Amino acid sequence: MASFPRVSSFTGFREKFSENRNDAALLNYIGTCADKEEDMSSYKEGQINQLANALEAADYTPEDVTSLGQGDLISIRSFVRGQARIVPIEPPEPLPILKLISGGQGLVIGACDGKRIIAKAKEVFRSGIDSDFERWRANEPGQPTPKTVPDVHEMVKDATFSQMFGFLGADIDDVGSMRKYCFTQHQIIDFVEKYPDWLRADGYATFFLFQSHDEFFVAGVCVSSDGLFVRVSRFEDGHVWRAGRRRRVVVPQLA
Repeated sequence: MASFPRVSSFTGFREKFSENRNDAALLNYIGTCADKEEDMSSYKEGQINQLANALEAADYTPEDVTSLGQGDLISIRSFVRGQARIVPIEPPEPLPILKLISGGQGLVIGACDGKRIIAKAKEVFRSGIDSDFERWRANEPGQPTPKTVPDVHEMVKDATFSQMFGFLGADIDDVGSMRKYCFTQHQIIDFVEKYPDWLRADGYATFFLFQSHDEFFVAGVCVSSDGLFVRVSRFEDGHVWRAGRRRRVVVPQLA
């Protein structure tokens, strides 16, 4: 860390500081003093050096000093004289990515044998089924599942899939953790059949995480005037989904 210069006068301080630092940040802080060199003789050379020492010891940057000079020096003086105190500002709570909107609504997906897959459910998704379900092998039947309570969340902050599910508690680097947030495709079909009013309307997606052939995917179900359309994305897709569309995310409720 560079040292502040030691000089014999305010004028010399200006010149020396500019030579050594090529930055007049410190002068902004003591500018009111330096500009009054002739009529404020109470400021001594030792006091200027003491100030420079204090700023240096406290690890002040030139930008910090500029901010001091542009701030309320009367308030700082009040603190120095014991007439005011510094109160640390609590950092704001981070904005959540998702908010639960189905709490207490009694939603339940019945027991499923796992045999139904989205790629074949044309009677459900009448508006269309993304061909990538077949092309990416996102078409594996699941295991039987018991009655399951789903939680429906709505986006309140822009996020990728990994950020959404990480916010909910999934360890995206742990397969076992990720599976806890997955539905089988059979469960996804049952949910959209049973609870169409809980899907995001106006053509925007409701997301469901699922696993097929050891890979994680996200099904996005959209409601259109022609019925339901479903597309598939790879979980690791880095696309940032905008919260303003209020897309939804449905996951199994964890105990």
